[in-house]
Amino acid sequence: MKMYFIIIVGFAFTLLSLTSCEDWIEVDQPDVIEQEQAFSDKNSTRLAMLGLYGLMTDLVEPMFLAGEVRADLVTATKSADAYIKEFSNNSFSASNPYISPKPFYTLINNTNDFLHRFEVMQTNQEMDSIEYVQYKSELIAIRVWTQHQIAKIYGTCDYYTQVLTPENSEEVETLPYGTELLEKLLSDIMYCDTTTFTSVYDSEIWNSVRFSDYFVNAIMAELYLDLGEYDLAYEKFEEVTRIGDYESRAAHRFSLSLSLREEVWMEELFLDNWESSRLIDNAIFIIAFDNNYNQSHELFSWTKSLNYQVAPATWYYDYFNEHANANPEKFDYRFLSMQDGDDNIGLNNYYINKYSEDDRPYIVARTARLELLRYYCMNHIEDEDGTYDAYRDLNDIRSRVNAPMIEASFTMFNERDSAMLWLEDRIIEEMAFETGFEGHRWYDLMRIAKRRNDPAYLADKVAQKYPENTREEIRERLMDPENWYIPIFD
Repeated sequence: MKMYFIIIVGFAFTLLSLTSCEDWIEVDQPDVIEQEQAFSDKNSTRLAMLGLYGLMTDLVEPMFLAGEVRADLVTATKSADAYIKEFSNNSFSASNPYISPKPFYTLINNTNDFLHRFEVMQTNQEMDSIEYVQYKSELIAIRVWTQHQIAKIYGTCDYYTQVLTPENSEEVETLPYGTELLEKLLSDIMYCDTTTFTSVYDSEIWNSVRFSDYFVNAIMAELYLDLGEYDLAYEKFEEVTRIGDYESRAAHRFSLSLSLREEVWMEELFLDNWESSRLIDNAIFIIAFDNNYNQSHELFSWTKSLNYQVAPATWYYDYFNEHANANPEKFDYRFLSMQDGDDNIGLNNYYINKYSEDDRPYIVARTARLELLRYYCMNHIEDEDGTYDAYRDLNDIRSRVNAPMIEASFTMFNERDSAMLWLEDRIIEEMAFETGFEGHRWYDLMRIAKRRNDPAYLADKVAQKYPENTREEIRERLMDPENWYIPIFD
């Protein structure tokens, strides 16, 4: 497994130098290989492709800060620097080095460049048509996923599908995070959905560290979910978690009915044995790091080092502790994501335990989150049994970690609207237990606040992590949806 990571991160700088009309979408000058060498044969082409995944390592810190530290489960400690405190307080300065969208646009620019070069190679018969379609599918999926991340973080995205030059800069469309952009992204990724570029013969490790047609389905599902197309989102989530893409592939690779039911899954997922088969069986996509190539991230330093800078919010730790130990005979193994620490260091005497090494892979998508999003869709599908079925399956996911069953009266499901809201609250609570500290929390809260047209939903949840003397100030700031996005300073 380690060798696959080395291959990817070792070629992080095999990409081309590109520029554009905007400072934040300029690409740094590489210094490892010459341009003419990058696509000289199949092997160098493949290695250059892997360099794109090396560029993704620059996205991990901003994704974690924007998606997790801003939300309700994480707070800055006394040791936190001013810039991390800005994320925790949802108030930003132009000097903050983590708010620039440049790393995201760097990836998009290089992806567009590869698409152009591969098209030329295919036209010149330097690349066969099957290989071209597979690479094109992978590249478009990378671009769509990256554009979606930009929109969620900044509220707008500069949408373009060509390499930017001063001559074609007018082709850039700056689109808000809304229907028009989401429909464009869906239209683009439809191409990928028609192509099977994950071979059944590929290593399962390989499928997790590169975009696969499994992950394409997950991307499409979240785009449909953002559009409120619950039926279509459900189908795509189910393709990953239940059906599989075609009959010859190993059935139910990502199903909770298999290895995730074993009680040691959390230990192997987030503690010492992350190279185990359970991580690979249940990770749909991860961003790889390797210290052998000076590839590491700051998450270990921020969450677990001596002077850790972010910690679980007090309310969350206390609530999870009570929840996990509600039955002394049934411990919720997800509580292992937090550990006791030294209260002389931070605001809390416990720390986040999901990033125990500075080159641990960053999990972007895994089975349990997709399952919970599938239940979310079930709850909103216009089907008389949808909400009850989602409730039943939610208890199913809890049973594998020994969590007590969520109790509900059968009669409550006769009142569909109230039952849907009640279950939606239970699902977002379960996502806090299941996927806390994984970079998704802010967007999960934002999605529900938007759907309910209720800014207080997000504002109240996030405000609860602050001391009483600042709680109302934060709440008022977040009552304005314009403040849900990180500003881009000129």
